[in-house]
Amino acid sequence: PGLAAGQGMAAAPSDGVLFATDTDTDTLVNLDPLTGLATPIGPLGTPGITGLTFDTTGNTLFAVSTITNELVTIDPSNGATTVVGVTLRNVTALAFDTVNDILYGTGSVPDNLIRIDTSDASFVPVGSTGRQFIRGLAFAVPSPGWAVFAVVGVGLAARRRR
Repeated sequence: PGLAAGQGMAAAPSDGVLFATDTDTDTLVNLDPLTGLATPIGPLGTPGITGLTFDTTGNTLFAVSTITNELVTIDPSNGATTVVGVTLRNVTALAFDTVNDILYGTGSVPDNLIRIDTSDASFVPVGSTGRQFIRGLAFAVPSPGWAVFAVVGVGLAARRRR
């Protein structure tokens, strides 16, 4: 079976297994990187899940719901979600800064890059992205002193750490 309405994708740091969500069926799926085959893992229990990312340890899979505006954790073995808390309206993408152990997200109302507390989903705006409905966000540190946020399909922003 294929992926009807894929939203969010993350690779497990330990073994590279690809996870995605099918928002038509609200199901967590495993994606085969060689064939593209989507194998259902289990129902998510929370609608509108997108923005998958693993934490620094690779043990916790975070996501957001564009319907309930909740930050959730997902059990990769069965798809079960646990609500962490309510965050900014319409967060559509997440990325984890594994160097500084910080979760970032993009919100579309308003169009902000935000830092999200993983214990309660409270957030602090970092600044305006100038774009709404950013669907992908990645974090990389290509060289010492630079933090880069790559926004898939929209642009690229860099910020020098102090």
